[in-house]
Amino acid sequence: MQFVLKGPNLNKVAELSQKLITQLQAIPELGTLDTNLQLDIPQITLKLDREKARNVGLDTASIGNTLKVLVGLVAKYCLLT
Repeated sequence: MQFVLKGPNLNKVAELSQKLITQLQAIPELGTLDTNLQLDIPQITLKLDREKARNVGLDTASIGNTLKVLVGLVAKYCLLT
């Protein structure tokens, strides 16, 4: 069984996640419960100007794939240093 909690305020999501786990722990048939919420992961929000991208011959798929590669490279670099 999986529950997905989403929201714009990660601290509130964490609070609600803990409340949900606490309530579900009262049901022994569910067994061990855990969460994969990680509040210490850096995040960035990018706004793509689609018109400018189109004017220089880029589509959103190409930009998205490039960002995935760059994020992967940065993550590997951060882990190695």
